[in-house]
Amino acid sequence: MVTAVVFFALLGLFMFLRFRDREKRGTPLTWHRNGNMWEVDPRKTPFSEALGTLIGNAGGIYLSVVLMLTFVGIDPPARITLGTMELEPLASAAIVLAAVQPAVLGLVQGIGKRVRF
Repeated sequence: MVTAVVFFALLGLFMFLRFRDREKRGTPLTWHRNGNMWEVDPRKTPFSEALGTLIGNAGGIYLSVVLMLTFVGIDPPARITLGTMELEPLASAAIVLAAVQPAVLGLVQGIGKRVRF
């Protein structure tokens, strides 16, 4: 009984504050919102873009390797242990390959510019 009274008292307080705020802003008193006032556009930073690209590339590499191993019929180990950590070898290899790939690509392109075939 006390819980219900407290609940409805808080509900009434919040409704009163909402109506009072609407009247101060001069907006019409409605029960619906036009648009989402809580929606915030995310800011793209170089770090977030790089992390998104890394995860996307690693996911693509992981799926490609899993499909290739499934097609060939090879069962990779489920987990490997390095010290106190247990890792999935395919996911770890995919993240490492995705992280190293831009450096290797830059190295190959740099060598290709210096050496003409």
